[in-house]
Amino acid sequence: MSEFLRTSKISSKIEEIIVTAKEEIILISPYLQLSRILLERLIERGGEGIKIRFVFRKEKVHQEQVALLKKVPNIKIFSLENLHAKSYTNEKMAIVTSMNLYDFSERNNREIGISFDKTNDQALYNELCLEIKSIIKVSKLEYPSNEKIVKAETLDKKLSFNKRLLKHLTSTYPNYIFDYYTNCDIIHCPGFGNYFSLFLEPKENYFRIDFRLSGNYKTKEQNFKRLRLNRIRIEKEFPANVVT
Repeated sequence: MSEFLRTSKISSKIEEIIVTAKEEIILISPYLQLSRILLERLIERGGEGIKIRFVFRKEKVHQEQVALLKKVPNIKIFSLENLHAKSYTNEKMAIVTSMNLYDFSERNNREIGISFDKTNDQALYNELCLEIKSIIKVSKLEYPSNEKIVKAETLDKKLSFNKRLLKHLTSTYPNYIFDYYTNCDIIHCPGFGNYFSLFLEPKENYFRIDFRLSGNYKTKEQNFKRLRLNRIRIEKEFPANVVT
């Protein structure tokens, strides 16, 4: 069933499309200024194997934003000179809207949009997908998804601090899988403790530890107390120079 969206609802629906994707996420937006939450969502989903495709208008986007997008695992970035369309889709849901992925739009503009899903509006969904494929086909590939992921068991003998930390995590928590994304120095465990994902982001001389609750919106509140208890226990296992 189609749903009319106003400004704030558009933002929440875009996040829902990212969070609920099982196979792929396609984001089309001429302008780009990613919020921290959306960036972390994309990094998390890319790390879980979800294919992410982003199309933007190159002359409308600062290179700093493109550099942030390159931190997202499993992403391909495209540019199209005359792009003005805005749509956000996964394999089952879609939004067509006036809103760019731009903080200014959400805070200052009056936007509208329509959301629909494949099950109830298959013809409309399929027609949008055909147009999206056409847009990607004529777009220029700016960044290929060829990032190298280093597993702990493949580390060499001369370990950097990043890799020593990865080795420590792997030995301390043998039941979990930790990935190290070399192009952005992010360590990620998508299912850490069953209730949340773990991110370790590099700063100047330490890693920032970030826990993101996993699951749907209903279970996150229930898991919050478990997260706090786990966090106290987990932080005791980290090296002295790793702080939150």
